Amino acid sequence: MSRRGAVAGVTGTAAVAETAGAAGVATPPGGARRSGPSAGGGPSLGAAERSRLAALGALLDRLSACRLELDWPAVDRAAEELARRLRQALTPADLEAARFLAVPRGGHLVLGLLAYHLGLGREQTEAGEGRGEGDGSRESSRGGLCVLVDDCALTGLRLGQAVARQRRAGAGRLVVAHLCSSPQLRRRVLAREPAVEACVAAFDLDDQAAAVFPDRRRREAWRHRWAWRLGGEGRYWIGLAPPLAFPWGEPDHPVWNPVTRRLEAGWRFLPPHRSPKARSLLRASLPAACRELPAGGPRGRRWQGREGVVWSLSGGTASGDTVSGNTVSGSTVWLCRAGDRRVFSLDGSAALAWKALACGHGEDAAAAALEAVYGVEAGAARRDVAALAADLAAQELLQPGPREGPRRG
Repeated sequence: MSRRGAVAGVTGTAAVAETAGAAGVATPPGGARRSGPSAGGGPSLGAAERSRLAALGALLDRLSACRLELDWPAVDRAAEELARRLRQALTPADLEAARFLAVPRGGHLVLGLLAYHLGLGREQTEAGEGRGEGDGSRESSRGGLCVLVDDCALTGLRLGQAVARQRRAGAGRLVVAHLCSSPQLRRRVLAREPAVEACVAAFDLDDQAAAVFPDRRRREAWRHRWAWRLGGEGRYWIGLAPPLAFPWGEPDHPVWNPVTRRLEAGWRFLPPHRSPKARSLLRASLPAACRELPAGGPRGRRWQGREGVVWSLSGGTASGDTVSGNTVSGSTVWLCRAGDRRVFSLDGSAALAWKALACGHGEDAAAAALEAVYGVEAGAARRDVAALAADLAAQELLQPGPREGPRRG
């Protein structure tokens, strides 16, 4: 398996994720153990990789300093607060008559909680036979009040798309509701969308751009630059909101690579076994032959990602609000111990095995993936996977998973 050692000295300035920083790769003998920092910067990194790591280092500074993670009880409390604010914004008659649509995918989870807190009837939240499921095409909202529900709105791209679909579907009145957003974004929604009567959130996301760019001209130049990079059409607001994490996943945090001149996938903080969104992303990056991996096997010791280890897929690009990893099986996985900023890379078969192990699959499942993709003999594949898992655990990049899956019955 192809394994590279630690990357030393990943640094950057806070928040902007676009400044230069020093990063070097140290390749240990045999690729099995981490060596110390590389004084010369390491020969195995090209200019694009160095630039990417500098941007990731800056992003890590911001994520570590102000990250906001909501567990399920916190999400439930926020949904209860959102329900309270909707009662303030709408009359009881409006609430009883309104149709509620989820903006995929976090919006579906928030709407489920909101339905309990508001006592919504099934007919208010179900798409109905032959109608669109949360895509704004539902005829039942034509001419009436439609409430669009999401987990968050950072730039408002998905929200703007949902509003546009509802306008085309003939919705007469719109209300937007999500757990959190910037007050500036909500004001711009109301200013730009005449059909939107109210835009409410359970709590605010404060813009940190003024703290990072005290000079107004530099701040506005930064906004214009990122509006261009993100393809500013359809976005209500560009700012620096605190990085978020929900129980189901994290919003994407792309970084700009000035060498490749494109947006690339940033760090993810949640270990894959804790994030359905992350597991979906990793499955999409696997070859078709091994996208449906079993949870484990009779000899398959289970592992999972470790808390405090952030990860990213090399070659990921950003399109809209979605960052997707390279779908080639040999794409590079970058792992970083956030505490000491040691960065590791995994290529080829090692990257494939890590994706399976970090999601909570057993060693047998990871070995089966190597057999399917690389034609490795079964016994050799199991030995390689076991050795890789032990190596990653020794580097505090992987931890043992549960011995068995959920009990049945």
